[in-house]
Amino acid sequence: MKYILTILTFLLIAQVHSYAEEVNMTFPDGTTFVGELENGIPNGLGKQTFPNGDSYDGEWKDGKPNGYGIEVMSGRHKYEGDSLKKDKKIVLAAVKSNGLILEYADDAFKKDREIVMAAVQSDGDAIRYADESLQKDPEILKAAGKIKP
Repeated sequence: MKYILTILTFLLIAQVHSYAEEVNMTFPDGTTFVGELENGIPNGLGKQTFPNGDSYDGEWKDGKPNGYGIEVMSGRHKYEGDSLKKDKKIVLAAVKSNGLILEYADDAFKKDREIVMAAVQSDGDAIRYADESLQKDPEILKAAGKIKP
């Protein structure tokens, strides 16, 4: 039901936004959307957050979550679609938003210094999901707040 109300709101503004652009919107019920719109509806990457804290962060098509995305409900992660777990751009955006998402990333990204650094900068506890070789890296430990500068 939440998605239907939001889609209807997006359709109402469709006349204003007829091309892809990034927006930051807040709806009367407190729901927010930050991401790409095309013809007034979500298309591309975006994050929708509801007043109770539930959210969807990922790909959108025709105003609906589509493809790889992360839905957080009541503080738990639920993943939709695995095809983009191997897309560095998506994984990097996700771990910047919530470092603990590194746990669910493809194993190759747990060895990727850039991804792990972004994850621990977002949440120092994400270091536990990094590859062992990076768990001992002084710069990553420092970014995670595990050693003093």
